[in-house]
Amino acid sequence: MELILPAALIGSSVTFALLWPYGAVLALVSAPFGGGFLAILANLLLAFVERMERQERKHGIQALSHQKRWRKRLKPAPAPATPAWRK
Repeated sequence: MELILPAALIGSSVTFALLWPYGAVLALVSAPFGGGFLAILANLLLAFVERMERQERKHGIQALSHQKRWRKRLKPAPAPATPAWRK
């Protein structure tokens, strides 16, 4: 809600300002549509960010359990051999 209300206010005022040259009545009637459109975009942004954070937490926890499980089974890899031209 902290992002949606300012987005709606900004959207309505920008729509009002852009449509003012075409008449006061048109600007007043169209302002709520611009505010609602920007509020919908803010909601979509919040949903997208929340979904990405949820997936990151979910996959992060799975990755940690996967690493712990396989760390016990695998031996450490041997150090790579130095190439002949570096000797």
